[in-house]
Amino acid sequence: RSIRFGASVQDVLADLGPPHTVFYKVKNVGGSVQLQTLSSAATDTNDESVAADPMMTHIYGMHRDYFFNFIDLGLDILFDGYSHAVKKFILH
Repeated sequence: RSIRFGASVQDVLADLGPPHTVFYKVKNVGGSVQLQTLSSAATDTNDESVAADPMMTHIYGMHRDYFFNFIDLGLDILFDGYSHAVKKFILH
C-alpha cells in the first residue's frame, strides 16, 4: 500500500478501505477550527444567514476540507474540499 500527497479519495478507499469516521473542518467566527461528523455538519453551519436558506446550507458545506479517520491504523488523512485530493497525513 502506498498513498501519496495528491492521491484521490478513490485511491485511498481502494488501498485502505472505508474509514472508521469522516470529520469535516468547520471554522468558527473566532477563527478556531472544529471537527464535525457528517450528521452534525449537515445541520450546523455556525452562520445564521446560511442556516436560514437550505440551498445556501448545501453550498456552504460542499467545499469544506474533511478527514478520513482510520482508527485501527492510527492515521487521519485530510482531503481538500475542492479537489478531493490528499493534503495532509496525521499519524497517532
